[in-house]
Amino acid sequence: MGAIDLEDLLGRMIQAAADSLGDDWPRVRDTAEIELRGLAEQAMDIEVQAAAGEIDQETAELYRELVKNRRETLEALFTGLGKLAAERAINAAIGVLRAAVNTAVGWSVL
Repeated sequence: MGAIDLEDLLGRMIQAAADSLGDDWPRVRDTAEIELRGLAEQAMDIEVQAAAGEIDQETAELYRELVKNRRETLEALFTGLGKLAAERAINAAIGVLRAAVNTAVGWSVL
């Protein structure tokens, strides 16, 4: 298990989304960064709860729903860029988030 560094995680998520969107990134950057920060902060909450032994499969499912809701917000934001571009950006950022959380807690939460 490893600790999550919020700013490092957020930076990697933003970079993954920006790289996948290329020249379209500036159009959505401000709002996307807010939503991605929310996801990164949820990752920190998961890590803290896991370290305290307060997370189980039921709680993990609630976190999956929270991530799904933020994903839907990002999809709405990116819709104007085209569905495939939006999916690439979201999948890239969520992939970084999933790896960080699951590594930090030592099992597949997300």
